Amino acid sequence: MKPIKITPLLPAAIISAAVAMSLVSCGSKDNTNRITDGVFATDSISYSDSIKIDGTDATCDISVDYPTGNATPLDSSVRKWINSQLSATASEKFSQIKSTSLDTISDGSTLLKTLTSYIIDGSRKDLTECNTSAGYEFDWKISKSYETDRYVTYTFSAYTFLGGAHGSFISKGSTFSKPEGIQFGWDIFKPDSIPAIRNTVKQAIMHNYFNASTPVSFQECLLINPADFPLPTTPPLFLDDGMHFIYQQYEIAPYAAGLPECTIPYTEIQNMMTSQARALTGL
Repeated sequence: MKPIKITPLLPAAIISAAVAMSLVSCGSKDNTNRITDGVFATDSISYSDSIKIDGTDATCDISVDYPTGNATPLDSSVRKWINSQLSATASEKFSQIKSTSLDTISDGSTLLKTLTSYIIDGSRKDLTECNTSAGYEFDWKISKSYETDRYVTYTFSAYTFLGGAHGSFISKGSTFSKPEGIQFGWDIFKPDSIPAIRNTVKQAIMHNYFNASTPVSFQECLLINPADFPLPTTPPLFLDDGMHFIYQQYEIAPYAAGLPECTIPYTEIQNMMTSQARALTGL
């Protein structure tokens, strides 16, 4: 199986230090490092915290490449996307966290500290009320993955473990135009080209990801009928070697299949793209 290019974060190591008290905060840590290697300047910010309750750990490690510009359309658009991705993902895990909880925060350090406190508080409540020894783990990262003079692409990779047989992975992202900060989705393709791009992605997933040589062997890899093969629920990403498409866990295949993905060279799909999208690639 072909390796996934946008790789979900590996689980962080469980803290092993013994703590005498049954409920004690194990401390928090933040780190900020300014990145100015591209036109779009960011701070690389990380924050971590953990607790131990009756011998069961909950750990939270979050890092973000956060924009440092002065409220330009691009900075504002990326900040809004970062905040919404983090709050929406957290609200799926804890009902007390709202999908709009982080909307008004515009400082990266404050964002991560606030989010981490929400997650640790939610974990404390769960681990106190539930009789479990599995522990919780949150390892999330938002990165500026690729940048040109025309656009910047961000990716969000997250590993979350809340007990059970295994944790969950997320890997997705978004591309933003410069300097307008327009966020691109499936509208980068002409409406009448959607069936063609769907078939192109299907063939790439079949042959390059699953290495399936026949329709029958391909169907054996999937949870869906290949005849109804969908485009990913998450938008495609502009990267250096082409357009990147990625499916989430269970979207088309079992957990063991990972996150099926493919990257298609721009030259193969340029006729399916809108003129605005082609302009971003320089074609």
